[in-house]
Amino acid sequence: MPLTAQQVVSQTTDPLALSEQLKTELKAYQAWQVAMEQKKRDLAFAELQLNWLKKQVEIAQQQKLLRPTSVAAPRPPKNCIRIAQSEWRLRDADGEWFWAKQGSCF
Repeated sequence: MPLTAQQVVSQTTDPLALSEQLKTELKAYQAWQVAMEQKKRDLAFAELQLNWLKKQVEIAQQQKLLRPTSVAAPRPPKNCIRIAQSEWRLRDADGEWFWAKQGSCF
């Protein structure tokens, strides 16, 4: 365990030795500080990735909930429209298409 600056000062009387010990302690502290900053960045990035994954799971769950449970059987188009209370069907007579009133399309 490294000595604190106060412990070094109280134990050493030689100024040159004191200076070297303090430099060594300062370098160790700076290296520790750099390592902690890198760990903070790594942790922030991991948290960002985790939040992104949580959002992807949430989206997937919502999409699964919105999927239809059954699909209607396909049916041929009726070519019908409803205008006010009347229903009309598109018909072909001699190659010409026209709208004719229909009893019940829908």
